[in-house]
Amino acid sequence: MAKPRIFVSSTYYDLKHIRASLSLFIDSLGYESILFEKGQIAFVSDDPLDISCYREAETADIFVLIIGGRYGSETSTEKIDGDKSQYTNYNSITRKEYETASENHIPTYILIEKGVYAEYQTYKRNKKNTDIEYAHVDNINIFRLIDDIYKKPNNNPIFSFEKYNEIEEWLRDQWAGLFKDFLIKRGNIKKLESLQSQIRHLETLNLTLKNYLEVLLYADKNLETQNIIQKENEKISKSQLIEHIHNLFIVSYLFDGKTLNSNQIEELISILKMSKNPFDFIHRVSSHLPISSNSYSSSITHLNDKNMAFLNDINELRTTIGLSKWKYI
Repeated sequence: MAKPRIFVSSTYYDLKHIRASLSLFIDSLGYESILFEKGQIAFVSDDPLDISCYREAETADIFVLIIGGRYGSETSTEKIDGDKSQYTNYNSITRKEYETASENHIPTYILIEKGVYAEYQTYKRNKKNTDIEYAHVDNINIFRLIDDIYKKPNNNPIFSFEKYNEIEEWLRDQWAGLFKDFLIKRGNIKKLESLQSQIRHLETLNLTLKNYLEVLLYADKNLETQNIIQKENEKISKSQLIEHIHNLFIVSYLFDGKTLNSNQIEELISILKMSKNPFDFIHRVSSHLPISSNSYSSSITHLNDKNMAFLNDINELRTTIGLSKWKYI
């Protein structure tokens, strides 16, 4: 089963102990922590090292940024003339990692050391004063980064910490909230799909009622009223069958919850009728309909393991269209 991948971004030497503890915490939750010191970033020999870090940040599921007193090394595209000072302006690798995650709308959580955060308040009141020596940071670009984070309209939850255990408590609460939000949205999607299904059925009924009314208004001796009514009843029955099939668990499982159109449902019924056994059915579906590779491989695994629950789900689809049940041989 795929695990959420959590990218941890920060300068290394001043925060290495926090990074190590955070990695253990993330792994203990059953997630996958991504830190360059663990060798989890695939570096490409043709690219500068930091480019590979941005690539990993772009594909992560969650991004954690830890801001301490060091701003970090410049990116591979930066050129700094002379020695660095507290007021040298440049883009750091850590900042670029954060910007990459932000641009790709990856859920991001920002942790700032309390000493840095307190000094940030001083910086805000003295931005034009370039004579101040800040004790907690090596470069005021750290404060500019915090400024930019606050300017974003969303995806910028910030927490200032003093002790490491505060980080774990905050992230645990934040991720629990993220999971709760996911469940709510998933429930809303199901409700929306149900509503859309009802609307499609009502559209069929509306068309049928229209045809019935036309028959009553324009009926004459040459009009085969009974045939028209029978055809309309068949349309309604077909529409109800399609909606019922679409709502079966096996259909949602095979197609990852994607909505199939009526033509695809009819293709599924046709495949089911011509298939000789469950294996034949899965192979035919994968050849003619948009089943994902993961759904295909997991279905074959279930069949090889003679998973009765999976076979029962397929048989529910078969009995829905009037076919007999399959058995494992």
